Amino acid sequence: QMAKPKITNYTWNDFDKDIDILVKKIKDSKVNFNIICGIIRGGLPIATALSHKLKLPVETTLISLRDSKARRDYWILDALDDDKTILFADDICDSGATFSWILGQYSIKKRNLLSQVKFASLIQDNDAKTKADFYGRLKENKNWIKFPWEE
Repeated sequence: QMAKPKITNYTWNDFDKDIDILVKKIKDSKVNFNIICGIIRGGLPIATALSHKLKLPVETTLISLRDSKARRDYWILDALDDDKTILFADDICDSGATFSWILGQYSIKKRNLLSQVKFASLIQDNDAKTKADFYGRLKENKNWIKFPWEE
């Protein structure tokens, strides 16, 4: 039997701090986003908060790579005009697999206009292969992070 991973509790206070950091980094980047897309489920609180603070519309998409039977709903990539810039939001960028999968899909569908796809996450793991363009904090250890909406 595997040992249970140590848990780090991420609080609503942490969330508020990291959202403020994300908003500042996104504004400082001078990228004009047309839409924020929350990745179901963990990305929804982040996308909602960023949508209000940046006054941008929000959409959602379900991309679950852990469960091969999950539907991968990436219609948002089809729906975007070639001149639109999208910010995908997720709670944590662990391995980077979800972000790299989106980039792969986008490059097929949109002829490599990859500068128009950016990623935001509350927490960034340094070992991720594809990293978030904007993140609130770096993951300090290999602990499992428990978010307040997971209660």
